[in-house]
Parts: sequence; C-alpha cells; structure tokens
Amino acid sequence: MIKAIYFDYHGVLDKRSIRLVYQILAATETAKLKQLNDPLSLRKHYFPLEIEYLAGDITPAEFWGQFIADRFDPTDVALAKQSLLTIDLNQGLWQIIPELKKRYFLGIISDSGIDKTQLIEESLDLKAYFDGLYFSSDRNLVKEAGLGFYYLPLQENNFQPADCLLVDDSPNNISQAKTVGYNTHLYRGNNQFLLQLI
Repeated sequence: MIKAIYFDYHGVLDKRSIRLVYQILAATETAKLKQLNDPLSLRKHYFPLEIEYLAGDITPAEFWGQFIADRFDPTDVALAKQSLLTIDLNQGLWQIIPELKKRYFLGIISDSGIDKTQLIEESLDLKAYFDGLYFSSDRNLVKEAGLGFYYLPLQENNFQPADCLLVDDSPNNISQAKTVGYNTHLYRGNNQFLLQLI
C-alpha cells in the first residue's frame, strides 16, 4: 500500500528541466563547430560537469562559466541559464497536490543546482504542500549518479521502498528507483498519473 508519493520537480512539478539548456546550446554555431549539435550528445559531453553542478560540488558560476570558457556565446549561455532559472509550474498537477496531501506523505526528490534550488525555495511555499524535500544540491547527492539519493528519504522518514511511489519523467531515474524497490510512475501527463492512483 502506497503511503508516500515523491515527485521529481523538473519535468513533473515544473515544466522546465536541464534538458532545455542543452536544446538551446545545441542549436548554436559553437555546438555545430564542436560537432555537438544534438542535445543528447552535448549533454553527454558535459555530463560530469552537470553532476558536479547538481550535487552542489561546484558553484553555479563555475557551471555556466564553463560553457563560456568553451567558447559558447555569452548571450546563448544567458538564454540557456534563464530557461532553467524560471518557474513554470505544472498547474494541473499542483491543483491536485492539496487533495493528495490529505491521503499521502508527499515529498520531492529532485536533481537541482544551487541556483535553481534557491529560486524554487524562495518562490514557493513548499513546506505547505510537501512533508519531505530532497534537492540534490542541498544533500550533495544526485539521482543520476547512483542509488544513494533514493535511500535518504526512506531512512529519514522510516519508510520501506514498497511504501513509496516515485513520479519522475526520466526513464533512468525510474529504473534506479525500481532497483531500490520503489513503486514508480514514468510521468507523461496528469491523466495517466491520476489513473495509476485510482
């Protein structure tokens, strides 16, 4: 029986994700010259840097500055940064959160750099909606870098993996959560998610 629902923030509670950064930068002349004009190739190239950024191991200035150091136009980098550092809530999902909170322990497990985490925490009263907040840059753990991040909410809230449902838009994150024993939902829209809860 599900007791807790943990949501990914980026791509689930919010429509924006770090994938937008790579979509914007992959369309630039610099990416074409580097033969990294596919967003997936570009992300793979910068993945070690991204992990350090999401874990809070490097500052946001170091993360964004690396793209400029690699000769991306500062205007393109600023546009990519602005695309990520914008709150664009999934209003349909947020409307049902208060009803879900009456029935479940609610939490967030999300990879998020220091700058985006600060923006989220300053812009939203998360504690009014969620019982547990797990942002990677606050915990120095990253979902995409291993299973450790998935165990933290279990330990801190005395849940078994089978008590929890992870709602995430990343197939890789879903696979990792399943390995730990979570129930999972690969988020593709509010209707599918609600059907799983019925």
